Amino acid sequence: MSVPTRSQQNYRDRDIFRDAKDRIYVTLGHIQPKDGIISTLKYVPDRKGKWQSQGIRYRRVFSNNVESVTGGQGILPDDYYDDSHFGIPLLKFPKHEVTQYYSPEKRLESLLETGCNDPLEQTAVELSQILHDNLDIPFNHLGVTGSIAWHAHNPGFSDINLNIHGYEWSWILEQGYSELVEENTELQMKKGNLWDDSIARAAKRIPVLRSSALKRLFTRRTQLMYNGHGVTIMPVLYSSESPIRYGSEKYYTLDLVISDFKIKSSRYGIFFPAIYDVTGEVQYETQILSINRLLIYDGTFRGLFHPEDQIQVCGTLQRVESSEQKSPFHQIMIGTKSGSGREFIKLTRPSQSYL
Repeated sequence: MSVPTRSQQNYRDRDIFRDAKDRIYVTLGHIQPKDGIISTLKYVPDRKGKWQSQGIRYRRVFSNNVESVTGGQGILPDDYYDDSHFGIPLLKFPKHEVTQYYSPEKRLESLLETGCNDPLEQTAVELSQILHDNLDIPFNHLGVTGSIAWHAHNPGFSDINLNIHGYEWSWILEQGYSELVEENTELQMKKGNLWDDSIARAAKRIPVLRSSALKRLFTRRTQLMYNGHGVTIMPVLYSSESPIRYGSEKYYTLDLVISDFKIKSSRYGIFFPAIYDVTGEVQYETQILSINRLLIYDGTFRGLFHPEDQIQVCGTLQRVESSEQKSPFHQIMIGTKSGSGREFIKLTRPSQSYL
């Protein structure tokens, strides 16, 4: 089987790549065009930077917040940005200008075959082996990402980030956390006051949401601890699995709205962007509009809600024109730059099935 060139590569959420000026980018979400990469510029060369790879020191220019959607503006040319789908200019990096692609699967394969150089790499391998042995997840559906992927990690401060690729395997993991913790004494679930720092950061970024509401949400988060250290395992869709094809829709922003909804489906709620089918209405000017969908680009609210949950949402109302539907419909997006600090989701009445 031939190996795809970088221009043919189907880029997925959290994939990492480099350009000719040695800048490092991270792919943003599963709604991806065929001729470019919706992404954010994350690291740039800097002699005083704390990360180092291929003899170059780097500093981080983006740190995983909602403003990632416009990451790189002011540094990259204007023609690198595209608004044909989302209605706002997002970085659409040209595939032909990628000089190096860091495959998460290939990085893990290399560690499994040739061995590890430090404790972070060793932990990534051991955790991958646990997922493989306990949940039968194939190694070729697992990958190492984050700074380990591009050999820039430092055991003194870097995190451990894994990807699990594919809709079915992602849900097997999502439903298998209890089994993993029961079968492996080195694994624990992150809970209680271990979330305090995360809740404090979220409260600072979203001041309209009380800490008590955030604490209620964070009781639903699923994150593993490995020998007391947090690890992130991100579920990632293949490009063919994304429920929204890039360019098949166009979003028109209307206003910031607040209303109550009931979750109808959470099939794509654990991915990024998280998508929830909902039932509910909002008032916009003199109209009452039905809302079909929540599209969430704020990771704080990813993977937290279940069918029949009742929620309060403050987000950006958008009219969606779709080439696959005759009539426009409306959605609410959470995680927009214009709504930063004001957009939120609050759990008001949990489903009886998920108490």
